[in-house]
Amino acid sequence: MTACHVFIDEISRVRQLRATWPDAPRVEDELMENYRNGLKAMSLFSQESNLMREFYFRQFSTNNGIELSPLPGYQLTKVQEAFEAI
Repeated sequence: MTACHVFIDEISRVRQLRATWPDAPRVEDELMENYRNGLKAMSLFSQESNLMREFYFRQFSTNNGIELSPLPGYQLTKVQEAFEAI
């Protein structure tokens, strides 16, 4: 999760330098590839962890018995929200 946030920060920084740094597009592409690889790794390991899981289920009782409600995984959601903010 932390590594993905570092890539997000670097992508944001490179985007700010785009007008003055000729290598910015190439560097941004490399950072994006690494960010996507980080998300893939988080998704792969997310099945083992409720914090990372893409979706986990909250159990609650209703008149019809016990139901499960899907909830987005906390860490994956936070990383994706941080990226959308840049």
